[in-house]
Amino acid sequence: AVRQEYTIMGDKVNLAARLMQNARGGILVDADTFERSVDQVDYDDGREIRVKGKAAPVQVYVPRDGKRREDRHARGGASEMLGRRPELARMRAALEALCQHGSNGAVVIEGEAGIGKSRLLAAFAVVAADAPVRRLRGAADAIERTTSYLAWQDILLQLLSLAEVAPAERGAHVARLLADDAAAAPLLPLLNSVLQLALPETTLTREMRGEVRANNLHQLIVRLLSYSAARQPLLVIIEDVHWLDSASWSLLSAVTQAVSPLLVVLLTRPQGAAPPAELRLLLAGPPCTHIPLERMAPEETV
Repeated sequence: AVRQEYTIMGDKVNLAARLMQNARGGILVDADTFERSVDQVDYDDGREIRVKGKAAPVQVYVPRDGKRREDRHARGGASEMLGRRPELARMRAALEALCQHGSNGAVVIEGEAGIGKSRLLAAFAVVAADAPVRRLRGAADAIERTTSYLAWQDILLQLLSLAEVAPAERGAHVARLLADDAAAAPLLPLLNSVLQLALPETTLTREMRGEVRANNLHQLIVRLLSYSAARQPLLVIIEDVHWLDSASWSLLSAVTQAVSPLLVVLLTRPQGAAPPAELRLLLAGPPCTHIPLERMAPEETV
């Protein structure tokens, strides 16, 4: 009546502990987890390891950071989507403006859970797959909504080609990548807060605190995105922005104002009477395409 505890015990828990010990800061999953999630997560080819308590080797897989599989429906092609034709046409028009004229823009898809935001995005992904753009994709998360810049982690992993680099080697990889950029190199430790690169502080970053540090981080990320946009137009997709943390909103605002050519696609549930100021500003802009999703028509439902 005073104190109760719940403990999970068994082979799976023991195996998870052994995999954690062998992961060395990364992620290892067993064969069962691989089989149940391979449609949504991109894994390596797998390997066998030996762990304490198991006589036979254990098959393990490593998820590739920043590389989630496209929605499985997308492989069927946009032609299989029922309804949402006008909405998809508006998204296509924004993409064409980016590709043909280098016009910046934003698309905000808004709707209740389960109404078809992700399905519409999957159909749009099929269209965008053939477009001459570089796609970067991230997502906010309900559980980690207080984690600063969570939605930007996958985007930066893709931008800096870090998905295939071991976590312990990412700092050195980024340092080599930007060694010739005299303006960016001294600021690279600022990325530690987003990507956990463990880069040593420089004389410049060591003195930065609070808002000054955040502003410099935003300027650095804007600079990196601008490098990429100068070579190829950028399509940045962020899902579940109703769970976006304040730091990510602030960075998104800086990016949409300074990076070009750029199309931002946001998926969100309705945010009530007081949405974030950055979202209100984005919706008020003339290049913004606001797509509120309503229920499908009766004939489409049938």
